[in-house]
Amino acid sequence: FNVDEAVSLLSSEAAIDYVDVSKHFPDKITISIVEREPVAMTFVNNGTCTVPVSIDSKGVLFPENQTAVTDSDRIPIISGLPVEHLTGGMRVPAKYRALIEQIAKIRSLPQKYFAAISEICVVPKEYGNYELVLIPAHSKTRVLTDRALNEDALQYMMIVLDVVNSIQPDVSEIDLRYGSVSYRTR
Repeated sequence: FNVDEAVSLLSSEAAIDYVDVSKHFPDKITISIVEREPVAMTFVNNGTCTVPVSIDSKGVLFPENQTAVTDSDRIPIISGLPVEHLTGGMRVPAKYRALIEQIAKIRSLPQKYFAAISEICVVPKEYGNYELVLIPAHSKTRVLTDRALNEDALQYMMIVLDVVNSIQPDVSEIDLRYGSVSYRTR
């Protein structure tokens, strides 16, 4: 039994984060596997249909595990990532990894902020930058924001959303970019 070959074979599986294989004299083999934990998901076209794909905290894309039991907080859906096809162990482009790290940090908090957000849309800007459009789960109002996604920004978004919807119920879009609040009605 070749331990290095077994580790290589198991590590090639995209949903596996860490593998440890050891031989014990005379006839035992121990295999320890740590699966990747999804922090977000996106959808990728595989040529025939669109399939859900999970993203871990390091930005690695891997097939969604249909049988895995996830914790009670929701895993946010990210749209607009430039991923056309899925290959084993593929990572999101480097400029979007900070966003994935921010999402992982927010998910580790005791509050379940992503239960209130239906989707995070990545909107590319000129010169290679991007902004975010957050779509709340219980509102028809889109929220435009910059790339800073943290606990304070989400709390601010929720407060502004409540205030604006109580004052003006037919708001279609709230813009939180550039340090001020503006909104657009339908």
